[in-house]
Amino acid sequence: MRAVVVTAVLLLVVLMFMSASAADMCKTKFPPIPCTNTKLGDGWVQITKKRCVKAFYDNLVYTDAQRACRKYPHGLLVSIHNDDNQSQVQCAMYRATTRKVQYYIGLISTTVNGKNAWTWTDGSVFNYQRWGAGQPDNYNNREHCVEMVSWDSGLWNDVACADKKSYVCEVLV
Repeated sequence: MRAVVVTAVLLLVVLMFMSASAADMCKTKFPPIPCTNTKLGDGWVQITKKRCVKAFYDNLVYTDAQRACRKYPHGLLVSIHNDDNQSQVQCAMYRATTRKVQYYIGLISTTVNGKNAWTWTDGSVFNYQRWGAGQPDNYNNREHCVEMVSWDSGLWNDVACADKKSYVCEVLV
C-alpha cells in the first residue's frame, strides 16, 4: 500500500511540473499576440503573419466543429505545419482551459487513388505530424478524424468523427 501512495505522490509532482513548464512556455516563448483582425473578438492569437487561432472548450462532433469554425471569415479547423505551430496551438488550448482535454484539429483521412491519406481541411500540404505511440491505428476501421490529446503532451490520435470533442479554429488574416 505504501508503494502505491509513494507512486501516486511522485506522479502528482511530475504532473505539476509538466503543467508549470507548459504554462511557462506559453508565457515566455509563445506569449499571446492578439490577432490583427480585431473583428473576430477576444481570445484569437496570431501564430503566423497570415493565421490566427482560438481553442474552443466545447463538445462537438467533427462536422459541427468544422461548421463552427466556418462561421468566422476564412475559418477552418487548424492545420499544423511545424513545431512552432504545434506549440502555439498547445498554448491556445492551455489558455482555453488548464484541464486535460482532447481537441479536434483539421486533419482527416481521405481516400486517394484507393489508399488512405491524411489531408488538412484547408488544402495545405501534410508536411508535419506528431502522432502518439501506435497512432494512427484506425481502430475498428472507423477513425478518420484527428484530435490533439492535450496541451501537456500535444500528441495526436485518430478518432471517430462522431466523438464529441473541443476544437481549435484558425482564420486567415
